Amino acid sequence: MADKVIDAFNYGQVVSIEAGTGTGKSLAYLIPAIHWAVKNRERGARIVISTNTKNLQEQLFYKDIPFLKATLGLDFSAVLLKGKSNYLCLDRWQHVMQNPSIRLSEHEKVQVGNLIHWKSLTQTGDIAGHNGFRLNSNMSLWMKFVAEDKYCPGKKCSFYNDCHLMKVRNSARVADVVVINHALLCSDIAAENSILGPYDFLIVDEAHNLEKTAIEYLGYEAIFWEIKNILDNIFEANKNLGILVQMENSIKFADKLDAIKKKAILSVIETLQQDTPKTLTEARKFFTKFNNYVQNLHGSAQEPDTNISKRIKPEDDVQNYLIKLYENLRNELTGFAAKLYELSESFRILEDSKISKRTQIMQDISAKLNRLQYFIQSLDFISSVETNDYVYWFESNPKNKEYDIRMFAVPLKIDQMLHDRLFANLEAGILTSATMTVDKSFDYFNNKLGINLLEDEKSHDNYIEELVQFTQFNCGFQ
Repeated sequence: MADKVIDAFNYGQVVSIEAGTGTGKSLAYLIPAIHWAVKNRERGARIVISTNTKNLQEQLFYKDIPFLKATLGLDFSAVLLKGKSNYLCLDRWQHVMQNPSIRLSEHEKVQVGNLIHWKSLTQTGDIAGHNGFRLNSNMSLWMKFVAEDKYCPGKKCSFYNDCHLMKVRNSARVADVVVINHALLCSDIAAENSILGPYDFLIVDEAHNLEKTAIEYLGYEAIFWEIKNILDNIFEANKNLGILVQMENSIKFADKLDAIKKKAILSVIETLQQDTPKTLTEARKFFTKFNNYVQNLHGSAQEPDTNISKRIKPEDDVQNYLIKLYENLRNELTGFAAKLYELSESFRILEDSKISKRTQIMQDISAKLNRLQYFIQSLDFISSVETNDYVYWFESNPKNKEYDIRMFAVPLKIDQMLHDRLFANLEAGILTSATMTVDKSFDYFNNKLGINLLEDEKSHDNYIEELVQFTQFNCGFQ
């Protein structure tokens, strides 16, 4: 396998390799990859390695790579890079902790104590390094301390030089080896390489999971919990928490703000505080009604407590009901988004006024507005069922809450998207797993991921051994 990996790098190939669990796949690709990166460092030949599971990611970075650093006698650099939601945002931390009474619930105020000491000690800002913080049960709290899309101001941030995320991303752009996961790889594909930057050499371990992850990140999904999280962060009426509360306080105590402007903005804030729970109720009603409809539709033929999963097709009964039902929610969401945008713009023009935390509040509103607009876009796309290149479906289970139905739209030809956006742009690639072939053939695997599409423009070869099986496609690079 190591021989075939180095051949792929030397001759510009995308290679699929199957080898059983415990046979040493990671060392078989790490050793030649590290040698290649070191010998070709001047041309920027960094190696990106993507895994599916956290266990393998940590095994590579904390066990295999340090072992090879001590053994190979090569001076090379390696970086473990994760998605932005894994890293503490120092600006967000300051923003929340200066106003905990209006940003944190009573439960969150207790749990945040677990983060205060860690924040002063951590070198990476990666929450995975905090063994005493239960992330799964405190996700809503943690998400208040990470930078969302449209929140981060980049170099304008006063914490830019100390930013954990920027430090690790900058290190990753110059490292010889970068270890990521499939979710970040697919996020980078969707973001046109704005996260990882350009790279020419890719190794995908646990490659049999790549298609599933790509579908999730290159498609659309709509669930009630997403819109609830967005609206709760804007204003949670029963707890008097959220961005609108902080904005209201900052306006009230802005002594130098013109009285007429102050009154006008406070009026918009009050309206949005009234509208937020109404919008959440409308969203819950929409998801509940659609869930009840599809469960009643399949009730007689469905086994009790089993998952319902069905495609939504153009102009069938389900799509007709969905598009009619969505009309009220869409009007509510777009109206709410328009008011939030109006408030954002009114707040933006108050540059000369002494308003506490104005910049951070603006960033917060921009981030939530971005998520809200994407949620509307997702529901628009799913309910329209217009694009033949996508497949649309819903999933529901009677055991879940009445509004807990999930709707999806994913590319029908994920293979073409992966070919165009990923594999065709590589100088060399390795895909490996213990489970790739069907009847000793890679055809099914290569077809799913679009690797077979390289065959039309690049030469193709086959090789099968008892323990190691692989196919390769010549990328044509010298």
